[in-house]
Amino acid sequence: MKTYGVTVSGFPEAVYSALTPAKARVQAWYEYTSAFECTFKEFLKISTLRRCDVPEKDGYGYVRRSYGVDPKIGGRVRLINEGSSSGCEGEVAYPGSSTAHVRVLLDGRDSSVWVHPNNIRSI
Repeated sequence: MKTYGVTVSGFPEAVYSALTPAKARVQAWYEYTSAFECTFKEFLKISTLRRCDVPEKDGYGYVRRSYGVDPKIGGRVRLINEGSSSGCEGEVAYPGSSTAHVRVLLDGRDSSVWVHPNNIRSI
């Protein structure tokens, strides 16, 4: 999984973890269209994408302080106590600027899931 920065005209860059640049742009489009009406074709015209490093503040500060769990972006984890997803494995993804949950891209899936910090184990 890689980290990409997507900028949409007039807005600051947002960072996404995705398997490909196209999937990062789709994530950004979904987020953008939650507030604005825009076709994907229009979004391509007003957005730019670049490969970037994980920001220094990776968004998991609250999780570390509150739960004693230290998720590493790109680290492999196994889910426990997550219903039908228990036992599934995946990679920790960049959550955004701050979160109380851990974002995990499960193996074989295109979109990530939010998981309670106590329900992941590093592998």
